[in-house]
This record gives sequence, C-alpha cells and structure tokens, in this order.
Amino acid sequence: MDRHPGGTVVALNWWLSPATLVERGVCAGWLSLPGPRPVQRVALRQLLPEALASAFGQAPGSLVLLETGAAPRLRGLAGAEWLSLSYVGGRVSFALAVRPVGIDLVEIGALPDWRAVAEDFLGPDVAAALGTLPAHERDGAFALAWAELEARGKALGEGLAEWSAGRAASLAEGELLLSVAADGHAMALVLAA
Repeated sequence: MDRHPGGTVVALNWWLSPATLVERGVCAGWLSLPGPRPVQRVALRQLLPEALASAFGQAPGSLVLLETGAAPRLRGLAGAEWLSLSYVGGRVSFALAVRPVGIDLVEIGALPDWRAVAEDFLGPDVAAALGTLPAHERDGAFALAWAELEARGKALGEGLAEWSAGRAASLAEGELLLSVAADGHAMALVLAA
C-alpha cells in the first residue's frame, strides 16, 4: 500500500498476480485513485512504480515509469518493461509484460446507439450477436467486446479505427488472456504474439 498525494491510502489489486509474470510473461491489476484524470496521471507515475517495486521485492525507487511516444514503459524490472494503462472513473488498470501488452477497462452501462457503434467499430458479426441479447445482458457483452477491441489495439500499437476485415485480421494476432466483467466494469487483457 502507498499513499495518494492527497493522503488517501492506495492498495494494489491484482487480476493476474506478480507470479504470473514469471509463469506467463504478464501480470495485471488496478489501483483506486480518486480525482480528475490529470491528478490520477500524476499520482500513478509516483505510486505505480513504488507499488510494483514492493510487490516484486525490489528496493523503493528501483523502478521508473518512462513516457515514450507510444505506450509507457517500466525500467528496472528485468525482462518486463512493456506497460499498458487504462483509466475509468476512480480506477486505473495496468498490465506489465515481457512483450507488448494491452489492457482496457470499460464501465458497463447502457449505450443508446450501441448498434451503430458496434457496426462501425466491432464489426457486423459482433453487432449481430449483440442484437440477439436481451438489453440487460447486452450492456455487459458490449463493454467486454469494446474492452477487447481497445486492448488488442494497444497491444499491437494501433489506435482506434473503424472495423474492416483487414483490421480485424490484424487485431486477431494478439492473444486474449483475460476478459472479465465485475463490479460494473469490463476488462480485457491482450498480449502481442
């Protein structure tokens, strides 16, 4: 546990524990960080390296979060420098891996124009499948599909773009390691091949 600059105690929570970094080449979790996104970003740059150093039994200050032109990187943990981040409300999710990785966290909620968004970005097959679901199931399924789309794009270094068969084939190259819906959120974790 660490302290947010405002004094709030911050706990590191895990979807995939530090042991999975050795076993599978990736670990993932989240921090609860209150406040607007700029405050979260500043706090995360300080707290995440310290929390990860503690989780991996390293000395305080031994890990450094680096900003790059693309995704952030973590320096100081042998073999695991690839980092992906996702901000939703007061939660910041992270994935740390030995190769490019993408994580995305989405709040589950009703989306009035879900069909148009699904057709434009998720593709005709996903849009059709979502259309067969009752509304109370569709919101969660849409959020999971969207989180997977975003995580695949992050893992492969591609930004958000409208669906095409070529783009779908490119994004399919990543390995979906985890897709889960809980506590009003959907999360997807993808590791580049």
